[in-house]
Amino acid sequence: MSRACVLLLALNLGICAATATGATTVLEPAHVAREFVQRSWLKKDGLPDNQVQALLQTRDGYLWIGTRRGLARFDGLKFAVFDHLNTPELPDDNCKSLAEDLEGNLWIATDDGLVRCRDGTFKRFTKEDGLAHHEGLVQDKLGPVYADRLGRVWITPHARVDLLENGTITHCRGEDGQLDRVVFVLHHDSAGVLWTGGQYLHRFNERTRKFEIEPETHRLGLTVAGIQDDGAGRLWLLCIKSPGAGWLYRLREVAWNGLLNNSPVVSETLS
Repeated sequence: MSRACVLLLALNLGICAATATGATTVLEPAHVAREFVQRSWLKKDGLPDNQVQALLQTRDGYLWIGTRRGLARFDGLKFAVFDHLNTPELPDDNCKSLAEDLEGNLWIATDDGLVRCRDGTFKRFTKEDGLAHHEGLVQDKLGPVYADRLGRVWITPHARVDLLENGTITHCRGEDGQLDRVVFVLHHDSAGVLWTGGQYLHRFNERTRKFEIEPETHRLGLTVAGIQDDGAGRLWLLCIKSPGAGWLYRLREVAWNGLLNNSPVVSETLS
């Protein structure tokens, strides 16, 4: 019996799915339309909004979609929408980031607080619960939320990183007491190191409970927009040097290799 493979993509215009049967293979771009059955879901199909900001499949099989106008849960046939109209714990509909922890809790970062969905019940966390809060901002506006390999949940209020562990929220700062104004990405690598990417690259020191800057990002003037490790001790970074100029870097044992930029594409020989 052949195995069906389903690929789900978050796009600016809703969700697209591509399905094919048979063994996994690498297809040339020109063959994709012929080999895959494609379908799009838009607002008219039940999405809260056509602009998808976050996409996550939880261990129970549901697909969760974050949009500017609410959260949607997709069971493969239909959407269930959660927003300020039917979910009091979601007073702000802008669901920007999603994460699932080791206990199966779904975490939603919004422009007015952190929301947890546990067994279908929503609970909201704000500065009243200990979240860091920037003076002058009325709402508890958050950046990405991230669940690491140890079951901890990391939250990114303005210019800060909070750690939710065992029901307690801890404010984590840099060595000088400051962090990047905006955190774009968090990543817990296979070696157990927690990284944040923003104006610079930081690593979390588990002993001091502070973030330490990777000095090379400061020297190169890099903004880190994406982080991934390959399981072999190498960290891959998507970096921005200037608007429209993206670079891919590989970090291994504090040695940096610039692999390519976007205009023109330049490659280097790597050891």
